Amino acid sequence: DSFKDLVDLLGRVGAGERGDSPASITVLSGDVHHGYLAEVEYPRDRNLESAVYQVVCSPLRNTLGAPEQLAMRLGWSRLGERVSRALARAAGIKPAGVNWRLTHEKPWFENHVGTVELRGRRANLKVERAVPAGTEDPDKARLEKILEHELA
Repeated sequence: DSFKDLVDLLGRVGAGERGDSPASITVLSGDVHHGYLAEVEYPRDRNLESAVYQVVCSPLRNTLGAPEQLAMRLGWSRLGERVSRALARAAGIKPAGVNWRLTHEKPWFENHVGTVELRGRRANLKVERAVPAGTEDPDKARLEKILEHELA
C-alpha cells in the first residue's frame, strides 16, 4: 500500500494537483547490486506535466557474477516484464499503475556515484564509475562518466 501511495502522490504533484508542477520529480535511491536511471511512465489520463525519474546509484556494491547480472538484465527486458507481470497476477498482486523504462542500454554493475546539479527548474544528472589506478600511475584512480542526462 505504501508504494501505491507514493506512486499516487508523485502523480498528484506531477499533475499540479498540489500546487504548481515541478519541471521534474526525481526519486534518489541506492542498491547494493546495481544502478540505473529509469523514467517512470504514468498513464496519459493522469495528465502529468512533470517528468518522473528514479535514480539508483551504488557507490559501494556487492559484486555479482555473470548469472546474477544476466538475471538483472533479464528483469529489465520486455520478456522479464511480461514474466513478472504474470507472476504478480498469479499471486494476486494488483498492477502499480506505472511502468519504468531505462533511459540507457543496461544497468550498471560497477561502483558508481551520481551527482544531481540543480539550477532553477533544471536538473542535470551525471553518473560516474570508479576506475582503479593503473600500472602506469598507481596513485591516480579516477572517475569516468558513464551517463549524463537532463532531468526535465
